[in-house]
Amino acid sequence: MSGAEELFDRLVEVGAKLEAANGRLVVRAGPRPVPGELVQRLREAKAEILATLAPDWWRRQYIVRTIDRSLGGTRSDVDAAGLAWGELECRWHRLYGERSPDWQCAGCGEPISGLPSIELIDGNRVHLDDPHGLDCIIAYGKRWRGAATAALQGMDLQAPSGNAPNIAAEP
Repeated sequence: MSGAEELFDRLVEVGAKLEAANGRLVVRAGPRPVPGELVQRLREAKAEILATLAPDWWRRQYIVRTIDRSLGGTRSDVDAAGLAWGELECRWHRLYGERSPDWQCAGCGEPISGLPSIELIDGNRVHLDDPHGLDCIIAYGKRWRGAATAALQGMDLQAPSGNAPNIAAEP
């Protein structure tokens, strides 16, 4: 894991978001304040982080990951591209994806209100049982993957076509 990836993970832990604007890093705190030590490390790694946030970085990662996922020809190009795409969707979501308040279901938007729910790895919660059942987690998954796909396509990446598996590491 690179230094930038570790910093991104730490920002996600505190619910903060990071973006680049005119060569500057903009950190938006979430529900918890961003520790001063983390802000200092972000300043020290500014060049690496800005490079990671640039569209060129995402395009390079897609190419490199697709090649890596082909396992020297043991996976088809379509499968390798699907795996790489899924990884980038998860990464984008981890960095920029929506975060719902604790009281709100990320799938349907309704209050959890003491109903059975599950906390997802990205910190969002969804209803678990009827009347919502799996509908909430499916709706949330479609929405965050759709947002990630739109963002990646906005950086001139093209989602793989065919029967590529859309499986990746956790967001």
